[in-house]
Amino acid sequence: MSLLPTGYPDRWTDAAVVDDLVSSINAQVQQRLTDTRHDHQRPGAADRAAIVEQVIAEQLALARHRSTINGHPPLDPGSEEDVRMRARQANSPLGPLGPHLGGRQWSDIEVNGAINMICTERVGGHRTEYPSPFAADTEAFEWVAEQAALVGRRFDESHPSVRFRLANGVRIHAIGRVTSVTPVSYTHLTLPTN
Repeated sequence: MSLLPTGYPDRWTDAAVVDDLVSSINAQVQQRLTDTRHDHQRPGAADRAAIVEQVIAEQLALARHRSTINGHPPLDPGSEEDVRMRARQANSPLGPLGPHLGGRQWSDIEVNGAINMICTERVGGHRTEYPSPFAADTEAFEWVAEQAALVGRRFDESHPSVRFRLANGVRIHAIGRVTSVTPVSYTHLTLPTN
């Protein structure tokens, strides 16, 4: 019996292993959260984060073990960090923006659809550009719509501008992509975190 990740029997590339590990972590996290709910407990944000970190550590250790048994080199540290980041994003209640909104490093975050993300440091005010956490503008638009719906607000083609607070208290202002009302060609988000 092969211990290679399922779905990748003919190749052992870091990209394939990272994708497989992230999928496995996401499935394990959902299973543990379901099990917790069956025990009539609803995990808080700290408990959820602890479950995610525990599953990440277990799955990375298992991947190292599988690599050794199958005679493959282990994932490099950069790929392991990619697994951690993607799994944390996928399992954050705030989705792809969750990891960026959790700390006190940034005073402001601006996201321009799938184009870029600009973060302003709280101390010093230095602005740094990063790739957008969203793969496509539709993903950014849908993320805003979902977050707005959680607090009873609308964000859609007929309501292309919205202001509200996320679950963690961070304020957000979003303007939707091009409509007859808005002049932008992508979903623009502004999140002052102070």
